[in-house]
Amino acid sequence: MRGGLGFISPCIQLESTGAHFVPVDFCRQFLDFIGVSALFYERASRYYGPCVLDVNVVIPEAKLFPGFPTANDQIQGDDLFTPPLNVIRVNAGTQIDFSLFPISPDHLRDYLEAVLIDMVRPSGSVLDSRFHTAVQPLVEESVRRLSAARMNGLA
Repeated sequence: MRGGLGFISPCIQLESTGAHFVPVDFCRQFLDFIGVSALFYERASRYYGPCVLDVNVVIPEAKLFPGFPTANDQIQGDDLFTPPLNVIRVNAGTQIDFSLFPISPDHLRDYLEAVLIDMVRPSGSVLDSRFHTAVQPLVEESVRRLSAARMNGLA
């Protein structure tokens, strides 16, 4: 028996120049979803076994803001990919087997990278070598929030 998870992300910003995909927003929402899922399975159903995440991403067409995201300007994102991804069109699905227990920063980052690789591969890009560094603060914050929720009885 495995748990099943589903995830929807409003990771598109509508601008006067059209739709824009913001990778950092997607990453943050994905990590939050995994944390909430871990809390649900831990407390509501007391399930600690393996899970499968069924990911289906549909982005008809969206531009990416140029540049590499920084702490002060996180909407940028085309440089997270090699070659830089100016426009993304995705209609892809993948399944990832994983465990919510224990959740470590390394595991979260691996799950996030696996999803994003499958998202951008059809557009002819891969994750840039700096991707790991860019998402590490998001991953660590997600683990901190999950730990705090567990310690404060919110889980």
